[in-house]
Amino acid sequence: MTDEYANGTRWEDADFNNMSWHDCYIHTLGIDKAMPFRTDLVLDLDYICRVTKTSNGTLHIYMAPAFLRFLDVCNVCIRISREDLHIFCIDRVFNTDERDHWTIRFTDSYEQDHRIEFDAAAFVQELRSSPVEVGGCMLSQQQREEMIRQERGQPPTE
Repeated sequence: MTDEYANGTRWEDADFNNMSWHDCYIHTLGIDKAMPFRTDLVLDLDYICRVTKTSNGTLHIYMAPAFLRFLDVCNVCIRISREDLHIFCIDRVFNTDERDHWTIRFTDSYEQDHRIEFDAAAFVQELRSSPVEVGGCMLSQQQREEMIRQERGQPPTE
């Protein structure tokens, strides 16, 4: 990674207030029985690492595939009635018990029913490759696969 991505490739609970998932696209959503007696909610998404704007107003968007993992989840409620899985925001309500309440919203309307709600002990997000500048609002499946292969040192597909 270059200095412009000095914020790192891994984020945890302490980083929550410095992060934004607005317009990040979710490719897959899964439940992972990571350990005995622990279930994680895992999102495979395109994380927007950086956005810059030139003096003429041109936006430069840098993205990377990432895993966003919510640890030790319970009370999961998924209400998605649309194909567009671009995140509007992720809200967190701190609880006094061992898990906070999380809501992933897919629209700016708090009255619409497009969200995922759950309780989780913590979160961890890790980039799966270095960010690249993209021309749109999400990485194509081919871009994602090539970036991950390159990061792993594997030859490109033909």
